Parts: sequence; structure tokens; C-alpha cells
Amino acid sequence: MRILINASNLHIGGGIQVADSIIREIVNFPQYEYRVVVSAAVRKELGGWSGHRQIRIVEYTAKPKLSSVLSGRDAFLDRQVKEFSPDAVFSVFGPTYWRPAVLHLCGFAIPHYLYTKRDTPFFSRLTFKQRIRLMVMRWKKLRIMNRNAEAWVCETDDATERLQRLLPQKQVFTVSNSCNQIFEHPERWKPFSLPESSAISFLAVSAYYPHKDLSILVKTAAWLRQYRPDFDFRFIVTVAPEILNVPEELKAYVLCCGRVPLERLPSLYQQADIVIHPSLLECFSATYLEAMKMKKTLLVTDLAFAKDVCGPAAAYYQAGNVVSLAGKMLELSRSPDICQALVQQGRNQQKKFLSPTQRVHTYWQLLERLSSQHQNY
Repeated sequence: MRILINASNLHIGGGIQVADSIIREIVNFPQYEYRVVVSAAVRKELGGWSGHRQIRIVEYTAKPKLSSVLSGRDAFLDRQVKEFSPDAVFSVFGPTYWRPAVLHLCGFAIPHYLYTKRDTPFFSRLTFKQRIRLMVMRWKKLRIMNRNAEAWVCETDDATERLQRLLPQKQVFTVSNSCNQIFEHPERWKPFSLPESSAISFLAVSAYYPHKDLSILVKTAAWLRQYRPDFDFRFIVTVAPEILNVPEELKAYVLCCGRVPLERLPSLYQQADIVIHPSLLECFSATYLEAMKMKKTLLVTDLAFAKDVCGPAAAYYQAGNVVSLAGKMLELSRSPDICQALVQQGRNQQKKFLSPTQRVHTYWQLLERLSSQHQNY
């Protein structure tokens, strides 16, 4: 079977790490032939990795163009299909603005289209204009999704059920996320230097998007300095300082270290005491599994998507509530027994999710099954 892997539309965020993990894993499935189309961002993450002789990596950064949106055609990607003649295309995440001339399986991870204001406080923060724009984009992209792929993959059963209701004529499957295999190979880890500190370090690993609610960390730091001035803490956040806009008087408590390369991420986890993920909207976040893998206490929002993944392996605070977050920070900092119990629960919880090899094996099994159905049809 010939598989064209499409990661040309990934530019920022966790999707790049997922693509990196999947692409590195395909060397374990030499029974297939591959052509891999990657964006510049994914190519940078891969570094000098080239796989084996049955893998050809091509760099191309797809950008939404009106012609592609309307027709589903992309001249470069169409040429790859014509030259390689794959049996199927697997797009790591969509929606893509491209409809290949062969079977297309596409990953999905846009929670904005799956959840409502009943599920998360995120939507109540949007202006009327933003809500209208989101409704229009959702309608447009669901039409494109219906046109451009035969089947879709989500990373949790809850997301799969929600997407299936939106795309009733498509097949939607669940294949869980996993930690990037870098966490299994300490020999590949590189150090990441943080300023020395006696403070309790709360690590937030995230790209900057409004739904990640990273601004609550700045607000919480201000609250703690005012009402708990004796509490020695610091937030470590993986965004650039100019993005989070931390006031000068709080910079000692909110350290913005910028985007951290994948091979330096384990080192960053090692230097943290507690991992915090304040997101108000997710399909899945690898941060949950990475923290469990690195044996760190997790502090996350009390929303369904977080509870679905973390279960008993995390402490929860009321999403978007500064006082609730500050209270949980203080509680965990004074309760090493609770932290240790959560870490132990994390060891058990992570066993419920696929390894990188198992994830790719499941993807390719799906493609085999879908290809057979497609041919019979």
C-alpha cells in the first residue's frame, strides 16, 4: 500500500508535534511506501531526520487560497498524487482546502466547532461580532470537510461523537493521542536553562491562543502578590514575553521563555514542580500525557474534555476563576501527599492511551479497511 502523508497545512501548535511523532514512527512499518509532504514548520521540527529509502519527504507549505477553497484543488499536492499514485492520503489534521483524487482520511482537532457555551466559559467571552464570525466559519468549514475527505479521526470518544453528529454522512473514528517518542529517548534530550529559583514552579506548556486562557496566569500572579505575598511561586510559560504582555512588577513571577524545541521540552518538565493547563477548549492536549509521563502533578480546568483525558490523575479548578486557581495552587504547594497520589494516578491513567507505534498502527489499519471499502464501492 502506498500512503501519502499530508502535513503541509500545519504551522503552529501541538499539531506540529503530532506530525513529527507520526512521521518518525513510519520507519517501523516498512511494508508500506510513503511520500510525506511537510510544511516548513514541520520540516524544522524533523531536523535532519530522513527515515529510510521507502520514505520521500517533500517540503511544501500550503496556504488557503480562494481557488482552493472553492475547487478543492491544489496544484502542488495534486502533482504529488499524480507522481506517487498513492492508494490513500492521510492528512494529519484538517480541514484541508484540498480534495485528493484518492481516498482521504483526515484528523480533526478544532474544538470550537464541537463545543458550545454550555460546555465551556470560553464562548461567553466572545463579542457578538466574534460569535457571528465563528458561526459563519464553522458552517463554511463543515461544508469543506464534507467535500474533501471520506473519513475523519478524533482523539477522544467525546469529540468523535460530537463530530459524527455534525458530519452524519461521514465515518468518524477515535485514535487517541500519545506523547511524542522523544519522551521515551533520554539520549535525545537537550538541556533547557531556566534561572535558578527557590520558588514553586508552575509550568504551562502551550502555544498562545485565546482559548488557552494563558492570561489567567498573569491575573492569578497579581492576586497572589496582593493577598498571599508570602507565597513563593513562579509561572513558566512557553510563549514570547511580548505575546503575554506581563506587567513589569509581575515579571519575576511570570517567566515567558518562548517556544521550546521538542528535544528541550523534557528538560523543562524536569525543572517544574507542577504542570498547569488553563485551557478552556480542547479536543486533546498532549500536555496532559507529557506531564503524566514526566511524573509531574497536573492542575487543570474542571471541564469535560480535561476530565475525559485526565480522570483521577489531575487536580481541578473552576475554569476561568482566578481565586479558584490560586486556591488550588496553594493547596497543592502545601500537600506533597496529594501531589504524590496524583502522580501515581497519572502512571495508571497514561496506560489507557496508545503509544506512538500503536497510534500509527491503528491509523494504517483504518486506511487498509477504508481502502477495501472504497474499492468495493
